[in-house]
Amino acid sequence: MGAQRRHSTKFIAAGSQEAKETRYIAKKYFRLQEAADLFSIGISKTRELAEEADAVYKVDGMVLINIELFEAHLETFRVWK
Repeated sequence: MGAQRRHSTKFIAAGSQEAKETRYIAKKYFRLQEAADLFSIGISKTRELAEEADAVYKVDGMVLINIELFEAHLETFRVWK
């Protein structure tokens, strides 16, 4: 048997500084699982926050998250010191 390769996915949010600094084409819409992985939070919490941000789109039963709206909403939870 040959060696197994691990594929890693690098998510880059549209409008992020990294997207501006790289040649990657940034995704604007993420599937629910991708968004949860990107922000390292659970699927249920991601969906809840996305709904609060009015960032949820449903296409033929597939849930898509507008990552720009989601990030803007997430910034409202920032703790200032």
